[in-house]
Formats: sequence, C-alpha cells, structure tokens
Amino acid sequence: MKDVVIIIPTHNDSERLRKCLRAISAQTYPLEAIRVIVVDNNSSENIESVVRDFEFCEYQFESKPGSYSARNKALREIRDKSCFVGFTDSDCIPDVNWVSAAVALLEKQPLLTLGGRVDVFPLQPERPNIAELYEQLRGFPQQEYVEKSHFAVTANVFTTTEVIEKNGRFNDELFSGGDLEWGNRLSQRGLKLLYADDVIVRHPARSSISQLLKKIRRTVGGAYRQKNRLHQCEKLFTLQGILRGCLPPLRAIPAMKRFGSQVSVLMKINLFLLMTFLKYYQTTYRLLYKLRLITTDERF
Repeated sequence: MKDVVIIIPTHNDSERLRKCLRAISAQTYPLEAIRVIVVDNNSSENIESVVRDFEFCEYQFESKPGSYSARNKALREIRDKSCFVGFTDSDCIPDVNWVSAAVALLEKQPLLTLGGRVDVFPLQPERPNIAELYEQLRGFPQQEYVEKSHFAVTANVFTTTEVIEKNGRFNDELFSGGDLEWGNRLSQRGLKLLYADDVIVRHPARSSISQLLKKIRRTVGGAYRQKNRLHQCEKLFTLQGILRGCLPPLRAIPAMKRFGSQVSVLMKINLFLLMTFLKYYQTTYRLLYKLRLITTDERF
C-alpha cells in the first residue's frame, strides 16, 4: 500500500478547510496511508485548532505570502522519497474515491502527473445565479488546461516525489500562474501529464461578479509576470493577442447546451453578455499591464 501525502495551503478559510478534511477522512483509500499537510499562509483565523481535530493531519506555517510558497513549505517537509503527492485547496471537497482513483493510475505509470476533474457547484443548485453559471462553464476547465496548455490547476493534482525531484518545486515569487509555470516545466522535461476524469474534487462557484473580476485581475497579473518565460503568456500581451481579446466569445455558445432547459433562454443571453463583458475586462487589464499603467499584482 503506497503512502500518499496531501498538501493543502490555506488562508483564513477555516470553515471550508474543515469540510475538506472531513471529506478526506471519508476516503475509500486506507486513512493510515494518508498524511495531510495543511499550510497556514499567515492567517488571522486559528487554523491550527481545525487541523488538530484530524489525527491524519499535520499543521505547518508559512509567513511568505502566496499559495505556492505554502505548497513549497509542505514539499520541504516530505521525508518519504517514494510516496505519491496530491494537491488540493481548502475550499475543495474531494470525492470519496479521490485518492484511490489517483493511486490506481500512478501505480501503472512511472513519472506521471495527473490533473483531476474539478466540478464546480453553486450554493443553491436549483437556483444558480449568473456568476455561478459562468463558473460552471469556465471556472476550472481542467481537461482543456491539461490537453491544450500542458498544465493542471493545483486544486486537483497528483504526482510522485520522483517527478517533483526532477521538475523542482513551484515558483513562489508568483501569486497566480505557478501551476502553469510548473506544468510547462514538466512538458519541457518530457514528463507526462494526464487528465484524469475519475479523480474528482468539487469546488464552490464564485457567486458574484466582483469575485470574477478579482480572479481576472489576479490571473492577468500572473500571466504578465511570466510573459518573458512562457510563450503562451507572451502572446496574450502582443497587439495581435489584445485584438483577439476584443472578439466576442462566440465559441462559448455551444457549451451552454449543457444547461438544457434548466436555464431559461433569457438567462443564457445574459450569460453570454456577461462572458463578453468579462473577456473585454480581461483584455483591458492586459492592455493596462502592457502599457505599464499597472505594476502590482493582487494576491487573492
């Protein structure tokens, strides 16, 4: 039975962290083989008291801001050089077979990294608001990230200590996009990244437009910091990339079919208008960074 270390960075998210740890305590994989390292990224909430309620968990503290700093702190604490390593976030709820499904795949292939499925759910499933509908469509398209952009969001990633030894830790100078940078290093080193549809976590949808805008500002800042290192980031800030960002998101229309008759035609029209607005907002921020009218990044 393979030992598995799960790394969870958190900042002032004690209530959702408790739900996450409860979900891990219910895993079908033997709990005695699971070690969870929760890294408190300088919270004002009492994170340690939550961690103490779960015997399989270990508390660590990292004062340097940023989730990648917190993840690196945990990676430095791993002593077993032959275990599997999983990453998730404190606001995620892993499926009961999350660890078992990941281990089954990792045992078959050496030097493998998995990007698992991230299902986004609204607060009230029967009455999602417009922001939550957007998140369900575009919040975490993990398969698209893995197969087209060669990375996986760290809300749901599994790998091995051997891969981490070969690929290195995360770039902890970044507040956003560190998973993109780490995944591209995997690709450059010829290390395999695979999308795993049955390795599942659930993630709450952002429920307001202001939260969506904040995410856009943060991710645009992360991409700008990497434009000189990653071609896919560089092209976002070219004139051609900015002009492309001015086109309406017509390709998103077929994806709305997933909602079927549960979402009215009027709501779908409003959703398309929101998607168009958010795309233009994102493009505007890219232009502001390009013109150096913005020079600082948002952390959250």
